[in-house]
Amino acid sequence: EPVNLDIGQEPQELPEGRFRIVPSKHTDFHVLELLVKGEWRPLYEWRDEKAPLVDQECSNWFSCTYPVARFTTQLFTCRIIGDERHHILNDKNECKYVIRKGHGVDKEITTEKNTEKARLLELIDGVFGVKLVETEGIDRYLN
Repeated sequence: EPVNLDIGQEPQELPEGRFRIVPSKHTDFHVLELLVKGEWRPLYEWRDEKAPLVDQECSNWFSCTYPVARFTTQLFTCRIIGDERHHILNDKNECKYVIRKGHGVDKEITTEKNTEKARLLELIDGVFGVKLVETEGIDRYLN
């Protein structure tokens, strides 16, 4: 469920945490905040204005097709199950399956380093519910 971006609404309770939108100290800007250990922490700041198409196209190209962009060189998947965040990320030449429970300094983190293709496919299917039709080459993310 997405965060409601209407200003002045009551905080929203979502699986990811409790969120609110407040005015920024900067004129015409808004801030998305997350409640962590009883304290509201800023996540994003923006102003309501349309982005020119050229900016949208450039940003999309950079994040999705640029040869060294994260989304073209790394495997990342995330899913919230109950109060846990599950994710797989290959970064810095290793593939990790991580479960995070809670927020801030009190969060519990379980990490499993993955080096086997069969285990990676088991996680993608069993935890994330993604049925891959083609798996050739997926082991490149296990470095």
